[in-house]
Amino acid sequence: MHLRCYEKRPDVFSVIHAHPPGATGFAVAHKAMDMYNMIEDVAVIGSVPLTPYGTPSTIEVPNAIEPYLEEHDVMLLENHGALAVGSDVITAFYRMESLELWAKITINAVILGGSFDISRDNIQKLIDLRGYYKVTGRHPGYKVFNPDDDVLHKKG
Repeated sequence: MHLRCYEKRPDVFSVIHAHPPGATGFAVAHKAMDMYNMIEDVAVIGSVPLTPYGTPSTIEVPNAIEPYLEEHDVMLLENHGALAVGSDVITAFYRMESLELWAKITINAVILGGSFDISRDNIQKLIDLRGYYKVTGRHPGYKVFNPDDDVLHKKG
């Protein structure tokens, strides 16, 4: 898995794989993290896909993540954990930490009554700020993987 990231992404010099409990909860629930509810995550990470299941230590895992590497720096591994890449270890670590904080905040928001997405116009403004703040890496733009999930996608 790590080698596939380096092979397909010449901008990647660090790969972190972990099992953070909040984000892994999304992976086990078979839910991509495609909410647009947190300003920082909309701008920096973007939507996080759920990659297909792959048996650990087999070619299935790198094959499962490869289709997402072109657009995403962060991925959820179905029934497994999470993956973050970066130009250095600090960037990859920051992305993994941001993913986990975002997952925990979203879980708390759902418990409190709902996770409300930012408006589509404001989402694009946040994505456009990447250049101003010199955010590195890839961003998928506006992409929703769970469009019918009313628990994760409330309109405010």
